Amino acid sequence: MKNEPTTSSDVGGVPGPMDDPGKEMRSPDEISSADELTAVTGVHLMQGIGHRPAEGFWTEAWKQVFKRPGAVLGIVWVGMVAFFAVFAPLVANGHPILMVAEPDVSPMGKLLGGLGGAIGSFEGALLILSTLVWSAAWVFAPQRLHPAARAGLAIVPTVVFLLAVYARFYVGQVVPEEEGAPFNSFAHFLLGKPEDGVQTSFGFQIIFNLAVAIGLVWAASTFELSRRLRMLTTPLIWIIAIGSLIGLAAGVDSEAPVTSPMLRFLTVVDLALLIGAVGAMVLLIPKWNGVQGTRGLRAKVLLTVSLQAGLTLLVHSIVSGAASERDAAPWLRAFELKPYFEFIAALGIASVVALLFLVVHPLNKLTQRAGVTALVGVVMFALMAVRWSTPLPDFRYVAQEARGQASAMYTIIPWSPQQGGTAVDLLDPGSNVYSQVLKGLEDVDLSDRSRETGVEVEDMPLDDEVLAAIRANLRFASDSLPSNPQEAFAAVEEAAAANPEMTVADAMKLLEARPGPAYVLGTDSKGQDLLSQLLHACRLSISIGLVSTAIAVVIGVTVGALMGYFGGWVDMLLYRVVEIFMAIPLLFLLIVAAAVLPRNTYVMMAIIGCVTWTGSARFIRAEFYKLRGQDFVQSARAVGLPLRSVLFKHMLPNGVTPVLVDASFAIAAAILAEAVLSYLGLGPAGQASWGQLLSDANNQVGKFLWWLAIFPGFAIFLTVLSYNLIGEALRDAIDPKLKKARV
Repeated sequence: MKNEPTTSSDVGGVPGPMDDPGKEMRSPDEISSADELTAVTGVHLMQGIGHRPAEGFWTEAWKQVFKRPGAVLGIVWVGMVAFFAVFAPLVANGHPILMVAEPDVSPMGKLLGGLGGAIGSFEGALLILSTLVWSAAWVFAPQRLHPAARAGLAIVPTVVFLLAVYARFYVGQVVPEEEGAPFNSFAHFLLGKPEDGVQTSFGFQIIFNLAVAIGLVWAASTFELSRRLRMLTTPLIWIIAIGSLIGLAAGVDSEAPVTSPMLRFLTVVDLALLIGAVGAMVLLIPKWNGVQGTRGLRAKVLLTVSLQAGLTLLVHSIVSGAASERDAAPWLRAFELKPYFEFIAALGIASVVALLFLVVHPLNKLTQRAGVTALVGVVMFALMAVRWSTPLPDFRYVAQEARGQASAMYTIIPWSPQQGGTAVDLLDPGSNVYSQVLKGLEDVDLSDRSRETGVEVEDMPLDDEVLAAIRANLRFASDSLPSNPQEAFAAVEEAAAANPEMTVADAMKLLEARPGPAYVLGTDSKGQDLLSQLLHACRLSISIGLVSTAIAVVIGVTVGALMGYFGGWVDMLLYRVVEIFMAIPLLFLLIVAAAVLPRNTYVMMAIIGCVTWTGSARFIRAEFYKLRGQDFVQSARAVGLPLRSVLFKHMLPNGVTPVLVDASFAIAAAILAEAVLSYLGLGPAGQASWGQLLSDANNQVGKFLWWLAIFPGFAIFLTVLSYNLIGEALRDAIDPKLKKARV
């Protein structure tokens, strides 16, 4: 039989050697990606033509998710919510970034002017030299060292750190000089004895800076970090050094130093989230980070670190709340009044939690586990010791500027969620602080006159009665005005004298033209900025969703694994428990809990997580029923592996996929539950919430405010919809039937 030449029609559209007689036969390596293959045969696959490398399960699943426009938009929105959950205190804050107790002086200009003096001082020169040493030690440290050498390097910074803590928190703060603190002279060497406001001893500061360099060498060798990663993270060292140098520059003028009220009022949670966000970006960004281990291992490390920090913050909240209660135990109240209470409590909490996570950390090497837990413990101890409690906020900065007592520089949105007052309540979107004058005239001062005469307030002429009402309203809102109310009224009075036909509307245009911050989305019934509250409420919503769902997944996976693995009477008994929890109405339980338990975020997280775990348990039960008879499970049991290893190390990775997909829907349900509870007025007290803002649309005044209904409602709707779209796309991406159809 004669062999016929092969054409493209014979192989499903794949270019063959006879498609172009003048073209020579090409090898598979010569076939470029520009050739469009509509179909391939087994022969071409054997030759390497059209072959695609295998991809991981989750890589392929997420590629399918990103092909769905709705899921992509949902991911973008959730990313925005997560961003503002972390950085909202830096974006929307009523405390100035920089402030100086001098009028008509730029705080930034004064700060930059003080940099020269700071660099020329001994402290500044020592800081710059130390930063050079730190950078060199971090970059050029060996990637691996002998265990004995690593142990020796770890001892030096540990001892120096303990000495610094002793000097700073014990001798320097606790025991007065006249009572005779132990080793007081040695402490003066460590801390530096001030004479005429100048530190006279810098010996220990040099020792401390060298100990930091040794600690960086130990960290680089213990975690086996690549030199590329260390070079890329060296700017972080310089950023910290520049921050310290700016702190020195702020205090160059001791009579009128440059201060940062915004940083002073950041809570320990704010600081922990900011530091954690930077660490997460460094740890999870692929390809360039150089961290040893797979991306999955790095994700486990990040999860463990987050749990350690979260548990530390939870215990800190419980201890600080218990100590400040009126009915606290006498011994606790007496201990809380001691000057060293914050230091001892912070050290105890950080140490206990670090020891707990040292046992359950996913890293195999003991040195790496100890290093990570110790690093997180030290950071959390420092944050709690410095910011154990935040002072009560005071927002009189605008009034101080108006009186010529200070100059300040604010962030993008110069309002805090707690900042407000009756003088600026219920302002329309786009209004500024002077808009409350017209609102006060319409609602109180001139309302009776308007009803009697039939003339709108805006059309009234500026007679003596109207001018007196404008002056009274300016004085009433003096703390919120960016300029002196007397100057503002003098401008209106002068314009009224020059133009006798001037009306209230003209006076308002004159006032609103004066410089001042605006309420972009308006204010609520308490006079608090709506946009600032929307941004700060992102943290409450996303934390409620993530933490409560994590609790539910942990409980559900554990119970479901036991049911699916053992079956029989264990399955029957535990499934009755599942049915009991399925019958509990979540909303009514939350309402009852709000009445008898403290109304805080942690209680709500725990209740939602401890009730909504039944879905995860049923998914895992079904998966484990299918997996328990497979060969790899039988092999694991045959070699004598413990039950926890069989369940959670071998079976769980093969059956957890449906639970992770269902978690997206559970997060949306938890966010919706929190919004409903806050709408009813039973949400966490003292925190901005979308549901609480939505309930304020129908306020006590009885007037429907559209901006308080649309913007918070839109935020709730988009967030819940985004998580549902992501969950639906993930469900379709891992569905075996749809996956086979795509192939």
